[in-house]
Amino acid sequence: MTADTTVHRDFDPAVTLAQIGAGTVAAVSGGRRTVRLSVEHDPDGTSHPVPVLELPCGSGYRVEVQLAADDTYTVRRVHQSGDRWTVKGVATGIHFPELAEQVYRAGMFRDDWPAGGIG
Repeated sequence: MTADTTVHRDFDPAVTLAQIGAGTVAAVSGGRRTVRLSVEHDPDGTSHPVPVLELPCGSGYRVEVQLAADDTYTVRRVHQSGDRWTVKGVATGIHFPELAEQVYRAGMFRDDWPAGGIG
């Protein structure tokens, strides 16, 4: 048996949106959402595209949701000022039952997110 070194999983945005819930998506982004491809690097140095769900919040902020290889999610709050993007918070290891709450909190512009040792 060999160890799985994959750093990504198949990502279905419709499933992730259903897990987050229509109400949370509406509260965070007014229902707006996009999927973009990010470039990730495997431990062996190879690169591959990884889909990232983006929920634009307003005032230059957006919430990004990405599925990790261990079937958990990474949630990021990102701010854009001009052509500069700054990650304002990251929560990793998010399991399905916690996903909607973390996405909602990331979209609320609070400086104390992520809290509780997540990230």
